[in-house]
Amino acid sequence: KILYSESGNLRISNANSVFSELVNANQTPQAIRDREEPRGKKSTSYRLISSYLLIRQWLLGLESQPSLGFSQFLELAFNSSQLVCLVFSDASQANQLFESLNARGKPLSPADNVKNDLVAAISNNMKSHRALAQCTALWSEVIEVIESLQQRFGSNGIPDVTEFMHLFVLAQSHKFVTQNSLKTSVQDVIALIQASRGFTHQQASLYFLQSFHNVLQRLNEISKSNTAEGRAFRRLADELHN
Repeated sequence: KILYSESGNLRISNANSVFSELVNANQTPQAIRDREEPRGKKSTSYRLISSYLLIRQWLLGLESQPSLGFSQFLELAFNSSQLVCLVFSDASQANQLFESLNARGKPLSPADNVKNDLVAAISNNMKSHRALAQCTALWSEVIEVIESLQQRFGSNGIPDVTEFMHLFVLAQSHKFVTQNSLKTSVQDVIALIQASRGFTHQQASLYFLQSFHNVLQRLNEISKSNTAEGRAFRRLADELHN
């Protein structure tokens, strides 16, 4: 981690000494990896130095073979890239951003776009830290429940978060909704909640997410029960999976 201090200087966090050693060139990268390997190949330090060596080897390979486009890579890196500094007053927000970016690598789904709208609505003022934390916790639990169901019954038998939210909005709005229009349809449902209950937009957005969360939690409970509902659910999920 590189931390931006109040004085305007960059300083290296003590959270990972390997990064400091790489930056300050205290030891050769290979020597650092040899030293860290006994700690386990899944350790943060070992993975960090291994990633560094892999990228370094790739860059050296580009440099030794001009036909591979090393000069184009340098031009892109130095002339077409931007360094963005994000300063957070709360360390948990920085970790949340890191985890979100680190988990990406694929296009945003309709449910991802809905989540972004909910987070933006719920964190629309400086006094909403508790509501934002609740929003983050609820969404995490939603994902955990769906992943748990998919592990038990297979991804063919259990919808993903976009499909679940699509079904939930269909039930709430009582009108035709497509996954492509999910973002707009969610906002329509939130507007109805806001009007019927006298909520602010922030309160209605949190209420929508809480309701969606509660439905999935109830579904998870049913899937584990020995009731007629539970048996019917498991039978249907198995049929869809097979």
